[in-house]
Amino acid sequence: MPIINVQTTPLTKEQKSEMIRRMTQVTSEVTGAPEEQKKELISRLVEVSMDITGTPEYGNAVMITELPLNALGVGKKTAAEVFGNK
Repeated sequence: MPIINVQTTPLTKEQKSEMIRRMTQVTSEVTGAPEEQKKELISRLVEVSMDITGTPEYGNAVMITELPLNALGVGKKTAAEVFGNK
């Protein structure tokens, strides 16, 4: 897994308080999404969250949980069985 290093200027005490007060967290569960799709998902979810809640960019957190196909049920079968990825 690549490590992404982001450098920002230090936040003021007021900015930190505002960020914590207005923090928005979005969670998503995906199966088999490539890295580029996850980046696009994060970007778009943050944009929508900013538009709806008015939360600044740095006040949004997106958490993606990746599920293997054998951990997802469709009817009485796993998704791996349904989609032929046994």
